[in-house]
Amino acid sequence: MRRAIIPLAVVAALLGSAAGASADRVLEQRTLFAGRNVYSPEVEKVAGGQAMWYGGWQTERDRAGGDKIYRRLSSDGIAWGAHTTVLTPANMPGGSAAWRHVNDPSITIDDGPKPYTMFFTACRNLCAVTEGNEIWSAESVNGVNWTNLKPLLAGFPHPAEPSATVERSGAQEWKVYYTGRSECGKVKMVSVDAEREVIGKPQTVLSTSRPASCLLNPEVKYFHSAWHIFYERSDVWTNRRDIEESESDSNTSWTGFSKLINNDGPTYCATVGPGVLPLAGGSYDMFVGVTRRRSDGTCDASYQGRIDRWRWRRPLTPLGQRYPAWVPFPIPTWPT
Repeated sequence: MRRAIIPLAVVAALLGSAAGASADRVLEQRTLFAGRNVYSPEVEKVAGGQAMWYGGWQTERDRAGGDKIYRRLSSDGIAWGAHTTVLTPANMPGGSAAWRHVNDPSITIDDGPKPYTMFFTACRNLCAVTEGNEIWSAESVNGVNWTNLKPLLAGFPHPAEPSATVERSGAQEWKVYYTGRSECGKVKMVSVDAEREVIGKPQTVLSTSRPASCLLNPEVKYFHSAWHIFYERSDVWTNRRDIEESESDSNTSWTGFSKLINNDGPTYCATVGPGVLPLAGGSYDMFVGVTRRRSDGTCDASYQGRIDRWRWRRPLTPLGQRYPAWVPFPIPTWPT
């Protein structure tokens, strides 16, 4: 398959001139592989290279039975091997009769007999945009075969799209960040113990008061001496989704944001499910699903046709000025 590569000079011209744009600089953007409806990639370093877990339908045939979670391996982060299906609704308690889809994997890798832990979205058969979503977790010895599936969060505000970080403090083992489909202007966080049970009450870590705007698919990472949260800002009327980022000294509160990817081009209108892999020297890779635009200008949320990788470099000094949620952005055209 031919892989599209956008040179640095082109991307910088499109993104770097935007008022309020991030001080991060794009080094490269490339397409990794195609799929029928693929998004929410999560990439971690493993022995021999990198592993990617992602969700959706790899082929049109895979559409039957709902969203699934897949894994691929790569030695260099560019050429990815064949996909392996690792979790489907049929694997959930009650099987496909009770569940419509599984997606949005967030993976942590640690010591122990089952070093892989996955937090993910599961949606029941009465699944809707704002209803039926829950967050579950599972364990694995190899990142492929997942066992001990158990619920973490359910009910209002219909939690989805988790991002987990390992953080041992007392009984706490993880922090899990997520959005509520019925309260989509907030990113929330819960502490989770070693038995994968919630400790205490959820707290809001990021919010927006911008009308008709949702914050979706959060990704939390610590690098470059700061805590970073990456997320999609979604327009509820068109489903257009841009990628924004905020940084903080704390992993319990973020304010302000920087725009990373604007999606106002004629062909594509959303970058979905950012997964971030920190690299040496202040750089990081961001992996996203890419959504095509319909002829009427709206986003076709049922067709994320490829996974792309954007390589970014942080500034040499900590990012200073942050931008409040009301700053209007001149929107450049997203490369197609």
